[in-house]
Amino acid sequence: AAVAYSSSALAVLLTSCEPKNVAIYTASDDGTPHFKANTSLDAQNQLIELTCAHGKSYAPLASNMIDGYKPAQVGYQKITLNYGPTEYKITVYNDFMDVVQGSWYYNSVARAYDNGLFGGTGAGVFSPTVTMTRAMFVTVLGNIDAVDTSKYTGSRFSDVPVGKWYSPYVEWAASMGIASGTGEGRFSPDATITRQQICVMMHKFMTVKGYSIPDAAGTVASFKDAASIAAWARESVEYCRAKGFVSGDSAGNFNPNNKATRAEGAVMIMRLFDSIS
Repeated sequence: AAVAYSSSALAVLLTSCEPKNVAIYTASDDGTPHFKANTSLDAQNQLIELTCAHGKSYAPLASNMIDGYKPAQVGYQKITLNYGPTEYKITVYNDFMDVVQGSWYYNSVARAYDNGLFGGTGAGVFSPTVTMTRAMFVTVLGNIDAVDTSKYTGSRFSDVPVGKWYSPYVEWAASMGIASGTGEGRFSPDATITRQQICVMMHKFMTVKGYSIPDAAGTVASFKDAASIAAWARESVEYCRAKGFVSGDSAGNFNPNNKATRAEGAVMIMRLFDSIS
């Protein structure tokens, strides 16, 4: 059974039970704890959670008990825990503060970050409900392709200045035929990308790179709102449906013109990534 709120139990676990997962929870910026609601643990400003085969153990974590911990750093990091006279060298994993475990996009966001495909939007923040821009999406595709950004130093678009974080990725996507402009020499990097536009870019990426994968099992035969998909996007949406990159809503609609959120983008990208990895 799990042992909660016990530093002595933690000492045993750290030395003999080989915890499979270690997490540190810190109160939000306004001082409101956000772990183990309605329990005594929720009154703690910071605590550590260790998970082993027997369950989870918790203990409050004072600042003088921990060295090398960076609360805003997402992903894995090595830290030192000081319990009494003993120091423990352990590895902890930090989630994005706004990506909740158990959410429909949690695994995709975590894996996209761990594989270097997605970054956050600030210190420890992912912004899953924020809409995704055209610049963001071509950057993610470029990360999948491990683009050498030193080879793309110019810009063919008037609204993509050289030196922006996304500039080399836009130039790469345009030169490869994966993404095109929006007219009059512009790319519109900050424009929100729609679900059908994502399908077009993913389809072109797979084609240009020469990836040939089988259709996915269990996909819907068609979307109920297929007639609302733009003519220029229909082939790409159908491709992405068949390959399992995209799915419909609970009513079976694709919603082609809906603005894609960063969470949706992460889910679609990881489906593509898994198909070629």
